[in-house]
Amino acid sequence: MPMPAPPSSNRGLATDESIDRGYDHDECRPDKSPAEEDGQVIAMLHSFAMPPRDEAANGNGETLDPVLQPYAELEDPGSLYVSAVAVYPEHRGRGLGRELMAQAQARAKALDLPRISLICFEDNETAMQLYRRLGYVEVDRRPVVPHPSLQYSEGDAVLLVRGLD
Repeated sequence: MPMPAPPSSNRGLATDESIDRGYDHDECRPDKSPAEEDGQVIAMLHSFAMPPRDEAANGNGETLDPVLQPYAELEDPGSLYVSAVAVYPEHRGRGLGRELMAQAQARAKALDLPRISLICFEDNETAMQLYRRLGYVEVDRRPVVPHPSLQYSEGDAVLLVRGLD
């Protein structure tokens, strides 16, 4: 659902028709929602419906990579899982994160999901402040397993959840 842009701005969120989707089942299909300005993507949110626990169970006996294990333990089956929110640094502080999270809330309601979940590094203080201002509460946490591709190599990964109004 597009968010209205301020009258003096050429900014807007993409419509559902412009979003590439890759899964067969509507409720599990990821949503990549970019925010655009003057034809350039300046921010993005990626989310998908986390299957209920019985569908999400790993029945094939495979062992997870130790770096991924904490995140698997923090999953919240039955929620809309926000797997990524990104805003280019030069566009931060303009409310784009708040707009994208409002879009996630609308999507969760449309899918009849009771809540939204996400995992945030505790050391990402700006993001943690945003999520707390938006009503997300800490449900669980796990120590970060250091890896060269992770921006944060210390502290905890925190599961934050917000019920829908």
